[in-house]
Amino acid sequence: MEQISFLFNTIHESVIKENGLKYGLMELHKERVERAFDKAKSFYNEEKTNFLNLPIRKEQLSEMLEYSEVLKKRFKNMIIVGIGGSSLGTEAIYSAFTQRYDHEFFPEKRKLYFVDNYDARLVEYLMNNISLDDSVFVVISKSGGTLETMSQYFYIKDVVVSKKGLDYFKERLVFITDKEKGQLNILNDSLNVKKFIIPDNVGGRFSVFTPVGLLAASFVDIDITKILEGAQAMTDEFLNAEIEENSALKYSLIQAIYDQNKGFNSSVVLFYNDRFIKFSEWFRQLWGESLGKPSVDGSFRFGTSPLSFRGSTDQHSQLQQFIEGKNDKLYTVISFKESGEYRFQKPELEKFSYIEGYGFNDLLSAAKIGTVRSLIEVKRPVIEIQLSKFSEFEFGAFLQFFMIVTAVTGFLFEINPFDQPGVELGKNYSIDQLKAGLK
Repeated sequence: MEQISFLFNTIHESVIKENGLKYGLMELHKERVERAFDKAKSFYNEEKTNFLNLPIRKEQLSEMLEYSEVLKKRFKNMIIVGIGGSSLGTEAIYSAFTQRYDHEFFPEKRKLYFVDNYDARLVEYLMNNISLDDSVFVVISKSGGTLETMSQYFYIKDVVVSKKGLDYFKERLVFITDKEKGQLNILNDSLNVKKFIIPDNVGGRFSVFTPVGLLAASFVDIDITKILEGAQAMTDEFLNAEIEENSALKYSLIQAIYDQNKGFNSSVVLFYNDRFIKFSEWFRQLWGESLGKPSVDGSFRFGTSPLSFRGSTDQHSQLQQFIEGKNDKLYTVISFKESGEYRFQKPELEKFSYIEGYGFNDLLSAAKIGTVRSLIEVKRPVIEIQLSKFSEFEFGAFLQFFMIVTAVTGFLFEINPFDQPGVELGKNYSIDQLKAGLK
């Protein structure tokens, strides 16, 4: 895809010596890569809808577009009640196409609010101050068994019903859940509110191209049709590229080799554009929850810890550790250069004369180049991903790339990237504690 470039030249042993990989990596691991690739192709062609074939199937797209227009005419605010995969993908899209201060500077603009934690200061503050008349509540949980989400729903319902009544609340309520099963469907037997479906074979962290991510995006005028077109273009490129030229296969194999053969413990995303702030949080869940698992035979545990770094801000915190700390991390540097308008005049301080004629994004690009060069100098492996254009199409492709490489990395290790038994264990202990009484 010409708008997104993948640069792998700085992970080779000719560049970073003993910490690098040999040329011809794909050929060296051909049999393993072919097995993973075949599994991905089979997954794409399954009769069941899954994240890989979602963009071409466009399930519920027309319904979402039509219903978002209804919501736009009635409401200014959409409150997303969900956590993890039911929230982070939506936030990634929203933050990519809005500015941090839009809420303050454009009070009439439609907005998304995210209720994604137990914290009383978050949810109670929101409900004490938001205009109920202007707000629609979208409750997202495939099982309806997520305690964070359901406790927030119970509270929101109590607040709205006590002030305005049940019928008023029902007019401002949308469920996104399983087609038939789960607790939200039990509630909906009596509430009978608008419902969108999460397909059976699509897990939460892979659900951004379902109503989970797309209904809210459409509400704030982000072109969800273009997002799906970009995602499908990336899928087509992945499925049709020769193995040696396949960027997603190569990225996945590099991650696998650095973990299994080099003992690297972390996969770090360094992003040089604030459009990627929430993407980095979405990536951390996607990678950590999908891949922190033992192999089928139990002989090996994959689990590079996903970390994120915001350039240039975090150069004043994490970069010291990256340069002179343990050499156990694989770095992915993501950048898109905004145009910007302002250019610096000759500064009044001679010390800063070198910035004359540049804009802020030139400075950010220089910071990225400096970081990459310094990492390579101390023999750290770096992959670069550069976007030359940024629109819904490119961002859809970008999100799909990271879901593809996450799944393929799981296939390479012959682990299931779509379950999360460790998370379920923690949930069960939390529930047991509440049943027993907090001590």
